[in-house]
Amino acid sequence: MTDSVFWKGLTLWLGGFAAFALLVGGVFAVAFLGIGQAPSAMDDLHVSNDDDANHTVRIEVIPANASGESQDVFAEEVASLRPNESVSWSNATQAGEEYRLVVSVDGREPKSFAVTGPYDHCTTEVWVGANATVEVVASCA
Repeated sequence: MTDSVFWKGLTLWLGGFAAFALLVGGVFAVAFLGIGQAPSAMDDLHVSNDDDANHTVRIEVIPANASGESQDVFAEEVASLRPNESVSWSNATQAGEEYRLVVSVDGREPKSFAVTGPYDHCTTEVWVGANATVEVVASCA
């Protein structure tokens, strides 16, 4: 009879320890590892100079349905963006809305791109490369 009480007690003790370990592990996973947490929102527009020369970049974000001189135009001039430097803006666009992105590098002929305003965990990336080439992509976290 003593053996059976011992095994029941040991089983109960190990079961309690396992339950406690699961509870502590769950708290650790949520608090320290970020499991179950969404990544923070990204900025709407991100401009990077991927060239080894300085560039002046002018960005205009124009709503697709804008006519003439609309007040909804977001314009920003980045004077002398150094090599491997980048800047970003939040609230340059609204999620799901259609826009025309006009990018001019070093006063050259502007290039126009059709873009959609990104959602919280995405951004519109503008990469300036060699010879003032411009590439626009959507990037998500």
